[in-house]
Amino acid sequence: MVKINLLFKCVLFFAVLTRTGVGIAETLYKFQITRGVATTTPARNPANLLPTKTKLTGNFSAKLYDGKIRFLNQGNGQPGISALLADYKNGKFIAKLDAANFDNGYQGYFDGKKISLNGAVDQRPFDGSMTEYSLIAKLIKSTVVTEQKGYFKIRRDMRKCASPMCGGYFVKQVNKTKTQCADKVTRNECYVPSVDWGNIHEPAVALDALLTYGWLSPENFKDFGLRDQFTVSAAYEAAGDASHRVGKFFAGFKDTGIRCIMAPCPSIKEYVLNSSKAATSVGVNLDRVKTAKIKRSMADDILSQGGLLLAEGNHRTETYTLAVGGEVSEIVFVARQFYLPILSCASGYQAKNGRCETDFGCVAPKLEKITYGGAAFTDPVTGETGSNISRSCVDACDPPGNLEPIGGVCSVYAP
Repeated sequence: MVKINLLFKCVLFFAVLTRTGVGIAETLYKFQITRGVATTTPARNPANLLPTKTKLTGNFSAKLYDGKIRFLNQGNGQPGISALLADYKNGKFIAKLDAANFDNGYQGYFDGKKISLNGAVDQRPFDGSMTEYSLIAKLIKSTVVTEQKGYFKIRRDMRKCASPMCGGYFVKQVNKTKTQCADKVTRNECYVPSVDWGNIHEPAVALDALLTYGWLSPENFKDFGLRDQFTVSAAYEAAGDASHRVGKFFAGFKDTGIRCIMAPCPSIKEYVLNSSKAATSVGVNLDRVKTAKIKRSMADDILSQGGLLLAEGNHRTETYTLAVGGEVSEIVFVARQFYLPILSCASGYQAKNGRCETDFGCVAPKLEKITYGGAAFTDPVTGETGSNISRSCVDACDPPGNLEPIGGVCSVYAP
């Protein structure tokens, strides 16, 4: 069997509805694998080959807090093995099946000295493979830490000096003049040598256009002391032009389901981000945000489907004249910007307009089929030699197609 290091991908497939940015006490555990194996079964196996078994080695970490356990990304390792957020009680933990993301979940037990874990990830619907894994690991270190959670803006550090002192990022909590950093000092913003984007991966958009939900936690850098580590669990992209900040504060909005025949109507609740302030009823006006129709439609869908729509703007008071006489006033949030969630897409797909698409525009779980065929030809103008290439979207990569390692692409080489 081939030795490899284990990589746990923390896949957080849940909607973040927390509004308050707070410090959360938790315990960080570090483990060393003493015994482990991953068994991989391909989607199609016409030759009836035996599943591939791989020995698992290396270290990984886990955070335990508020009745939950979460495994952290560590080093290089086996793609396809992942860990969902799990419920934890009396040493036992279980992450339930997440069929929408082809994760069969996992379960295990931690007795304070060693941890056992087994689970499976089934990507055969994508013509991938099913990976079943089990391991036992011993505890080598535990630390009680405090995280600073909430919604953050990020900007790149353009200073020129040796890493990790420079060249990373500055992060700050929105709606706050100061952010508490790893050394317990509150500053305008905190410097982090790097950002852990986890399963989201760093979005291909300008940082100015991003609003993130994540947490700051202390990390000890050899010879450089304690530094902040910023971990992102959700990211949102500005729907309009993000080059100018004009909103006074950030808020989240949720449809209450209440409908009225006249204004004012408590149909929308406003939650100030990173605040313990109680929710209030307001009207919401998105018309000031210059954006594509499809993005405005996505914002409307988030509200109508009971989701939390994030926006930046300010309040104003609007007065209405009633049909029966008299006037009534309502506080309205006028959005200068709203933010749409960036999806966590599988390899080979990019998040675009609320969907995971290939370069050709095939929407997951469909594959992009690229057919190479025909005799080579020479372009009469450029003199370059080429071949006939066609692209289409398909449900599966049927023979003689080959599923590319990058994912999402099925290549066919015709005669």
